[in-house]
Amino acid sequence: MLLSAGTRASDELRGVVVDQTRLALPGVRLDLLDGSVIIRSTTTSGVGEFVFDLPRPGLRVRAALAGFETLTVDATEAGRITMSLASTTETAEVTATVAAADSPTAAASGAQLPQVTAKRLPGVKHSREALPLLPSVIRGPDGLLHIDGVRPHESPLLMDGFDVTDPATGLASIDLPLEAVTGVGILRDPMNITVGGSLGSLAAIETKSGGTTLEGGIEGFVPRPRITGGGFGKLEGFSPRAYIGGSFGRARYLCAGEFDFDRIPVPGVTSRSGSPDTKQVGGTLFARTDFQLSGRDTLSLEGLFVAGHRRQYGLSPLRTMAAALTRFDRDLFGGAANRLTIGKSLLLTLRLSLLVHRAESGPNSTGDAQLTPVGWSGGSFSSLERDATRAHVSLSLQKSVGTARGLHDLTLQTDMENRSLRGNVLETATTVLDASGTIIRSLSFGPPTTIAANDRGGSIAVRDLWRPTSSLQIEGGVRGDFSSLAGWAPSARVGFRYSLGSDGASVLKGGVGTFVGSVPLSAPAFAGFPTRFDKTSNLSADSFSPTEWVLRPSVSGLELPRAFAANLRLERALSPTWDATLGVGLRRASRLATLDVRPDLGLARVASDGRSQYREAEVGLRHTWGDASVFFISYTRSSAVGESNDFSSLFGNGDPEVLQRGEMARLGTDTPHRLLAWSVIDLPAGFGLSPAIEWRSGFPYSIFDATWRYVGGPNRASFPPSFSLNLVVDKKLTFKGQRIKLDVQVFNLTNHFNPRQVFSVLGSPLFGTFTNSVGPTVRGDIAVGW
Repeated sequence: MLLSAGTRASDELRGVVVDQTRLALPGVRLDLLDGSVIIRSTTTSGVGEFVFDLPRPGLRVRAALAGFETLTVDATEAGRITMSLASTTETAEVTATVAAADSPTAAASGAQLPQVTAKRLPGVKHSREALPLLPSVIRGPDGLLHIDGVRPHESPLLMDGFDVTDPATGLASIDLPLEAVTGVGILRDPMNITVGGSLGSLAAIETKSGGTTLEGGIEGFVPRPRITGGGFGKLEGFSPRAYIGGSFGRARYLCAGEFDFDRIPVPGVTSRSGSPDTKQVGGTLFARTDFQLSGRDTLSLEGLFVAGHRRQYGLSPLRTMAAALTRFDRDLFGGAANRLTIGKSLLLTLRLSLLVHRAESGPNSTGDAQLTPVGWSGGSFSSLERDATRAHVSLSLQKSVGTARGLHDLTLQTDMENRSLRGNVLETATTVLDASGTIIRSLSFGPPTTIAANDRGGSIAVRDLWRPTSSLQIEGGVRGDFSSLAGWAPSARVGFRYSLGSDGASVLKGGVGTFVGSVPLSAPAFAGFPTRFDKTSNLSADSFSPTEWVLRPSVSGLELPRAFAANLRLERALSPTWDATLGVGLRRASRLATLDVRPDLGLARVASDGRSQYREAEVGLRHTWGDASVFFISYTRSSAVGESNDFSSLFGNGDPEVLQRGEMARLGTDTPHRLLAWSVIDLPAGFGLSPAIEWRSGFPYSIFDATWRYVGGPNRASFPPSFSLNLVVDKKLTFKGQRIKLDVQVFNLTNHFNPRQVFSVLGSPLFGTFTNSVGPTVRGDIAVGW
């Protein structure tokens, strides 16, 4: 919890909003006013922080949150805003939107990164790239984000409260330039019952709205030559980004876009000439417009287009260029939110959205696919085309009611959505060779197929946030979710936040409840996949006896996945600039869509009979000083186990060549120990320094025999521990009225060996050899703003 007051730079206003007990208030709506005209608006983060671009002096700031008295102060006095609870004898006037995604039980430290901090940290130019700098987020070997042990497909991505994940897989390919967001954060097992569709923690992005004055900037417009790795001097990347914001009439707008071209060298594969490497080209266009229809009625419209094309995807020392994939992803999203204040204490919010996701993947060559003890060669065996859509509508009513026993913020919310999936699957024969080059197993498939799935669902939730005293807040709620594919499921949650002592420097938070997720449409569509024919040759000195199995994909008994979660967290302000956090958490999930492989029965069946469990203990410390300097360090001790044949983990990026019998095992990102530290430091003469350090246990991996079957079960071995030191040095200056920022970034400064792959097939001459570690890498960037 950040208790120090913010400070104002020459072009920014920073501050924190707290209640009467000095507790940070998340979700407070802040309006920057010029007279009665709203110039800019934002919402406080989970730690009560906010930042405004300040175009000129003489402005005022208005703070509004349901259950608290609306407060307006001069901008010069807004470094620390203290809000008082609304009177219990009369209702409080609601003048702005209340962010409903967060709650008083949310973590105040280590769960949010404001944009102004995130953009100065190493390797962060997009919003989701900042998330692994939070202690609860791990980037797995597959490049996907795992939050508090929740697997990526179990944890939707919210953008301004809209679900922007792919309905087919539950994964998100959307990522916004940092210039388009106010910040990113994690909702850690939110006790707010209106947050649904997740089995626990999830990521949230809040986008920016424009102001009344024209503002804009460009960044990354200088091509990056390769100065480390093969192909010195060769063009490695070009990623120009631009944004512009302003107003017309009573509307405010913000537009941001970028183009990405990257050539990614692969250690152990890319030669001195700079090839082969992985190539990706893509772009993002985002636009948001906010209309102040009246003093009580606002309308927000936003649209997003994201496209990406990757060639030689998956290229590595274990996968040849011919066996790598070509992938294409495209997202189209449109959303609208209308907020209407009725009377003095009733807020009506209507939200509409439509998402269309297209995915294509196919071979990079025409050769036959081969699996050998040293990896994948030949070609890629699977081709997939898939279109998925989600249409969603949500209606919520929020009302503050004062009673003799305290203030109640009541919410009634209902959601309805329709999801659909259409696609085609083509799979070709694959051979498995031993170390001598002899074919010992062959996989063949039925003819190309068409896949399809549809789901209509909805939910209704009731929430009460009760403030019986100035030091205690209790929230609780019940919810019901329905799916035409998977039936219905109830859930309930309760949480509390209690200020210990008269000074309010210590806060105890906790919660317990149940969560209901959704079934990715690729799970019911699995019944349409081609039949598999699996022949294994048992070789001995005097016999040759092949064994052939036929695996027919099927689906039965799908249910909505569920989870039970409990957490307890103690937050302590050690001083005005130091705060500490100690927390524990537990989550058990059930009814997970899992693939049951029974070769003897000719069965490859998806059913909702999977389980998982996650436990963690975490301690964190934060220090703030000066205008924007921050130091953060955390240690996390955790355990994550679950079904090795979790369907979406297997099929999220396509169809795996070999299907195995499943069992309970360590999850792919199980990390018993993780130490994370980073800092943003302002230096004299406009310089800045931002180091980031991570040390963690090595990820688990499986050992296979020559036929690519588990030896001893899945994930029984581990990579060596990983250590990385990344660093950014930046310089801010002004030239002819323009703000210019220069930065140089260095990754893996110590050249620590952090392998990402291992030769794991018994009998391979390289068995047990770790590979694919990226050495020191240097990048630079230039940003210009006005």
